[in-house]
Amino acid sequence: MRRLFFFAYMLLLLVFSCTDKTPHGVLSFRDMRAVMWDMMRADQFMGDFIFAKDSLAKKTKVSSTYYGEVLALHKVSQEDFRESYNYYSAHPKLMQDLMDSISKQVDTSAVWTPFGIDTSRRNMKSVIAQ
Repeated sequence: MRRLFFFAYMLLLLVFSCTDKTPHGVLSFRDMRAVMWDMMRADQFMGDFIFAKDSLAKKTKVSSTYYGEVLALHKVSQEDFRESYNYYSAHPKLMQDLMDSISKQVDTSAVWTPFGIDTSRRNMKSVIAQ
């Protein structure tokens, strides 16, 4: 009888410890990946086109404007994003998986060329050289 209770206890422990659900108020993995990807793209845009050309730009104000637009696009509040970011930061394995999936998304994304969109990635060196 003890073995049965022990086995049942271990089974329940295993089942409840393997859930992939995030806590209430934290963005799902898929949503967080989309928001982070757009945040990174906005950051790259600001670095390449705004701050590189205008060194006197109010970086904090401009950054908060662009980041706010990204959050509005995804219908996520700043508090929800912060809570989600803190959650993923506190769980290094989840954060690593998140960043790895974004990296894979970058590797498979299309490349803009003057002749149109190239999804084959074989012309990447020629596009960069131009």
